[in-house]
Parts: sequence; C-alpha cells; structure tokens
Amino acid sequence: PVRSVEVQYNGLARAYVEGSREIRANGTQSPLQIYVITMPDRREHVDAMLKSIGLDSVAHVFPAVMKTKLDWDNLVANGEVHHDSDLTLGEVACTLSHRAVMKEFLNTTSEYALVFEDDAIAPDIFTELLEERREGKE
Repeated sequence: PVRSVEVQYNGLARAYVEGSREIRANGTQSPLQIYVITMPDRREHVDAMLKSIGLDSVAHVFPAVMKTKLDWDNLVANGEVHHDSDLTLGEVACTLSHRAVMKEFLNTTSEYALVFEDDAIAPDIFTELLEERREGKE
C-alpha cells in the first residue's frame, strides 16, 4: 500500500510540474490544485514550508475545522454523524476539514487535488520535480 501511494503521489507531482509548463504556454488553470489544511497555530510553519518548496504562490491554505468548535448533538441533528458513532470529535473535525477542501476543489476545472495537512513532509521526488520546474527543464 505504501508503494502504491508513493507512485500515485509521484504521478500527481509530475502532473503538477507538467501542467505548470502548459500553464505558462496557454494561461489555463493547472490540472492540479494544491491544498494545505492547517491549525491556526501552525500557519507560520505552513507558510515557511510552502515557501521552502516553492509552492507559496500556488497552494491554497485552508483553516482546519476545530474540534473545540463542534457540538456532538448538532452534528447528529444535522446528519453529519450517526448518534452511536465511535468517531471522536477530532476525527469528525478532520473529516469536515477535508470535505470543505474537496468542495472548493470541485468548483475548479482542475482534474486533480493534492491535499495535505500541516504536518506533512514533501517526499524528495516532489521537491526534485519542483526544482526541475524552477530550472525550466523538460
């Protein structure tokens, strides 16, 4: 399973880089949208990380849904969770954060979304491909 995820991730990274070249040529929207879900106290870390890998101007930073702002009874009443669910408020908040990002993505014309959280570490292949993009290599 890990290898499969790595291959999919590498494919998305390559799609982003190749799509970025196409954007420069014809001004269309990237085939890949990049989103980062972050807690308020991690925003500076996310901004620095995005800048270090050259994505600060293209990534969309989304505030995480905070578990402290959720009310179990309201979640049940709104059909967000089943009344006897074993999910924690943290798990529900995480899911709602990802759902909000996906709703935003579905309003684009892009084909792919790369969604990661504020504690993600970009694998070497992603940073290598971005370096190629900056250098203008094909």
